[in-house]
Amino acid sequence: MDATVEQRVAEVLQYLADKLGETRPDGSLLLQARLNRDDIAGMAGTTLESASRVLGRFKRAGLIDSGRQWISVQDRGALEELSAL
Repeated sequence: MDATVEQRVAEVLQYLADKLGETRPDGSLLLQARLNRDDIAGMAGTTLESASRVLGRFKRAGLIDSGRQWISVQDRGALEELSAL
């Protein structure tokens, strides 16, 4: 079975958190690379539109926070659960 877009985006965020994440005082992991949604879409093997929808859902659910060219992983455990489905 192929992984869903949500699973692949969660896997990409976990990978980036492992490689680039800087632990913040609140326990979140800040990815301070110059990341944009197109980069994440490419790494997840999906379209920009699909990656943007998934990232928006993740942000509304409190799993991540994001801004211009940065992402903060707020709930690593939830991302792990999503990627394991």
